[in-house]
Amino acid sequence: MGIIPTGLGNLQSLLSMDLSSNQLNGSIPMEILNLPTLRIVLNLSMNSLSGPIPQIGRLSGVASIDFSRNQLDGGIPSSFSNCLSLQKLFLNRNQLSGSIPNALGEVRALETLDLSTNRLSGTIPVELQKLQVLRLLNLSYNDLEGAIPSGGVFQNLSDVYLEGNENLCMQSPCVNHGEGRNVRRYIIVAIAVALVLCLTIGSILYIKSRKVKVASSSLSPSEQLKPLAPMISYDELRLATEEFNQENTLGVGSFGSVYKGNLSHGTTVAVKVLDTLRTGSLKSFFAECEAMKNSRHRNLVKLITSCSSVDFKNNDFRALVYEYLCNGSLEDWIKGKRKHANGNGLNLMERLKIAIDVACALDYLHNDSEIPVVHCDLKPSNILLDADIVRNPSVSLSPTLTRNEKVEHYIRIKTHKPIALRFWVESGVSVLCGWAQISLVLYLPVKPPP
Repeated sequence: MGIIPTGLGNLQSLLSMDLSSNQLNGSIPMEILNLPTLRIVLNLSMNSLSGPIPQIGRLSGVASIDFSRNQLDGGIPSSFSNCLSLQKLFLNRNQLSGSIPNALGEVRALETLDLSTNRLSGTIPVELQKLQVLRLLNLSYNDLEGAIPSGGVFQNLSDVYLEGNENLCMQSPCVNHGEGRNVRRYIIVAIAVALVLCLTIGSILYIKSRKVKVASSSLSPSEQLKPLAPMISYDELRLATEEFNQENTLGVGSFGSVYKGNLSHGTTVAVKVLDTLRTGSLKSFFAECEAMKNSRHRNLVKLITSCSSVDFKNNDFRALVYEYLCNGSLEDWIKGKRKHANGNGLNLMERLKIAIDVACALDYLHNDSEIPVVHCDLKPSNILLDADIVRNPSVSLSPTLTRNEKVEHYIRIKTHKPIALRFWVESGVSVLCGWAQISLVLYLPVKPPP
């Protein structure tokens, strides 16, 4: 603590002086700024030194000068230009005032210049652009004004710190910010413009939403009632079916297998996984999606969603996710695999009501669906029953053909009896096959409606 003794100026062989982080006060003695042997550092930082910085004498060989974090005032002496070997100059966190001397641009070896947190005013000297090795320039938190130079270190503003100087601008001439009332006027105008823009944008969005509502009201009732299909991934189906475990298999068809699955939110579903290696499976997949997309009837199995992805072996994976009906198929009841709690099978009245509901489903597909659909494989195994057997039997739509499809092959109607009926179709699919199949299912004569 105390003052720096002037006698230190007599140490003519001194190479470095570091008196930082003490409680030194008073002014900086001129004598220590005239030591020609100083080569490394002159550090007086983090003390309580006050007064102006004396003129620099014979410090031509010193590499670093640090007078930061004191209470020095007055201007920055232009005699720093005598320090021809100076690489680092720290004068930050003092009370220095006045302008930045142009002479600092003559210190060619300067790499770091920190003059931040002072009271410096005026413009940034363009001479600082000449310092080719300058890598860090900190002029923040002063009262500088005018245009920021564009050459030298100022070409990369990430190396220049200028925050806290409100009157600086990027190019000349600078706009005069005026007095505080002008600033308030600009703020009020900006807020008013923002409010007008918000009201305009809100009005446009409101008008557009009204147009969307009008457009949606013009859609057909069936189009309005179509829900958006939920998204489901291969991994979700893999977990739901326990890695497609054979114990969860509900059935095996021409183009794949059907598994029982439990989704993460507790819903039980039937997952139909297509055998992508089988010829025609892709066409069957898209045909079934198209048919189910346009079909809405209480006696048709509901298609929840579909999945078109790849499995863990990077093979194509396609699956359809249907609602799960807990009472199995009509075939299970006919063959005695399922029975009522009292041990009885289906009686005549139950069979008749099932037949009526299946006929309603076929009538809807043929005559009321947006795109007429013909079921080409109606059989007891494709008639599924829910908990209320009599009330709601459902028909599975696989495989299906639409009337606008051109086919040139036999449609084989399979039944649980060794019977095969054939219809030759050249320009379309006949609805007679559907009525013939339901007749075979019920053991009734084949006689389509008039």
